[in-house]
Amino acid sequence: MEEKRICTERGTLLTFSEIFLLLQSMGTERVNGICMEQEEITDEDTVRLIAEMVRKGFLIPDTDRFRIEEETGRMMTCMAYPEDSFELCLGEQIFYCYGREGKILVTSLCQTRGKTLELAYFEKKDFEKWREGMEDGDGEY
Repeated sequence: MEEKRICTERGTLLTFSEIFLLLQSMGTERVNGICMEQEEITDEDTVRLIAEMVRKGFLIPDTDRFRIEEETGRMMTCMAYPEDSFELCLGEQIFYCYGREGKILVTSLCQTRGKTLELAYFEKKDFEKWREGMEDGDGEY
């Protein structure tokens, strides 16, 4: 049975390569979650990805280095070092969630953009409201 994964492009969109590059910069090479095909990233790809993430605001140039934008950094930390992680199936939609320090990062494979995840970051209470809305069919991702 084929799983249906829906992306509404309302959360933060990061390509698999961008996620891998950010996680590797934090010292993480593997995470549990939605299966993402990892491709070798060349030096040219790295330069292109960094420029793209600066343009999108995920990386901030800082003297001779780049800093991960604050919210993006919190999401990547949650993904890399979760206190809890779980799969969430709501109807035909499949999400993978990571919990850390009272926050929940919800990830979903984006159907409208290849090799891209949509990420939404919630306070735990807001996540519960979102999940209830999704279960009732009233919520949007």
